[in-house]
Amino acid sequence: MKTYKTKNASIIKRRRELHRKLFFLGCSTMVIIFGLIMFVCSSKSVASDGSIREYNKYYMNISVTSDDSLLEIANTYAIPEVVDVDDYIREVMFINQLESEELPYGERNIIVPYYISPQYS
Repeated sequence: MKTYKTKNASIIKRRRELHRKLFFLGCSTMVIIFGLIMFVCSSKSVASDGSIREYNKYYMNISVTSDDSLLEIANTYAIPEVVDVDDYIREVMFINQLESEELPYGERNIIVPYYISPQYS
């Protein structure tokens, strides 16, 4: 017959094993999720001929006036194969902390992302 201390030690050992397994399961899940996010967010696109094109993402500072719009900027710098125009506008708004799609009055500089194929870098 097991004593109280032996039963308690056995329970503690099983709990540690369970915690260790749960920890490794959690870590494995996080690695898989991170990998999927990286795969989905990669700047690769499939061209009409079926080949995969890769684009590098860069940022630059541009000067805008109150006559400009984020839609015009998105149509100039966003590549439809890589990013949707609406997503591009949301990213520009986030980067520049803009609360609406209207640009402030007067001349101002904003940061915008742009994409270049590595073969042209």
